[in-house]
Amino acid sequence: MNSKKVRIISLILVLLMLIGAVGAAVVPTFAASESALQAQIEKLEKEQKELQNKINSLSKDQKKQKEYQEALNSQIESLEKQIESLNSQITLYNNKITAKEKEITLKSADIDENFELMKERLAAMQLAGDNSLLMVIFSAENFTDLLTHTEMIQSVAERDQKLINRLASEKADIEAAKKEIEDSKAKVESSQKTLSAKKSTLDTSYAKSEKYMAAINAEKVAYQKDKAKLDKEEAAAQAELQKLYDSMTPSGSLSPGGWMWPFSSKRSYISSGYGWRWNNTDYHKGIDISNGNSYGVPIVASKKGTVIKTVKTSPSTGYGNYVIIDHGKGSDGNGYSTLYAHASQVLVSVGDTVKQGQVIAKAGNTGNSFGAHLHFEVRINGKHTNPLNYVKKS
Repeated sequence: MNSKKVRIISLILVLLMLIGAVGAAVVPTFAASESALQAQIEKLEKEQKELQNKINSLSKDQKKQKEYQEALNSQIESLEKQIESLNSQITLYNNKITAKEKEITLKSADIDENFELMKERLAAMQLAGDNSLLMVIFSAENFTDLLTHTEMIQSVAERDQKLINRLASEKADIEAAKKEIEDSKAKVESSQKTLSAKKSTLDTSYAKSEKYMAAINAEKVAYQKDKAKLDKEEAAAQAELQKLYDSMTPSGSLSPGGWMWPFSSKRSYISSGYGWRWNNTDYHKGIDISNGNSYGVPIVASKKGTVIKTVKTSPSTGYGNYVIIDHGKGSDGNGYSTLYAHASQVLVSVGDTVKQGQVIAKAGNTGNSFGAHLHFEVRINGKHTNPLNYVKKS
């Protein structure tokens, strides 16, 4: 071997060593960046969850206060109607009392007038004295006529007295009727006072509730602002993580058909293949992908498409939390879709349009699963097929 060939071989070896060194340096850097972003996202999600719990708690308090205020309003409206009715009765009684007072005034004037007339007649008779009586005696033509004149004088006095007595009795009746009205009015006023006191208490309770509701609203708005800020921070971190994954996606990770490996881990492997397994007791409809410590590893869309189904309730059976993406029709005219199961967290919703390589979920152990991993299926026209015909591990 000549010296030129030796130099070329040496140069190639040096380049390979440099590439290896760079690759070795890049992987730890990627892992460190990924770990830092994941930790940041987890911290943000924890804070978001805490804030959401507080917001939910305040929403419950708002609902209770609203129900309480509605009950108070109902009671206040009922009391207002009762008080209004009592006020109408009091007004009616006041009008009746005023009418009776007018009757009493008129009757008193009548009595006073007749009493004055009677006094004038008695005074005139007193002044006339015995002469008047003598005139009556001597002017009488006979004894019968005398008796008649005497009875007439006595009759006039008696009529005056009876008239005064009758007027006084009528006045007493009016005053008694007025007293009854005043007593009835007093009872109504007492009831009105009691109801007004109750209403005042309810008004105070409502005002306190309004003040408390305002405090709840202010606190809730503050929490919502904080959560919105965290949402933006998480979205930025997720975008940064996605950018990191995009930048580190190996050129060989896409299959000839343009499918991407769905598990964002350099150390991933197939832990269970497609088809019959466990001594032909179970037909596996997809492949299981793991890396030995898969919990929380990002799951990415194998191809672009539309999310047509998600489950996020962490069921303990079946697929657990999962996502199905419709990729539309291929060049062969068949409809393609993919399923990603057993996720710890689903990050997309039905109707979302996702691009290839976008993080759609995080690996977990939900459903019928034994250890955190990704169960991945490829379906053609709704029927499962071997995913390895479409995806490959780089």
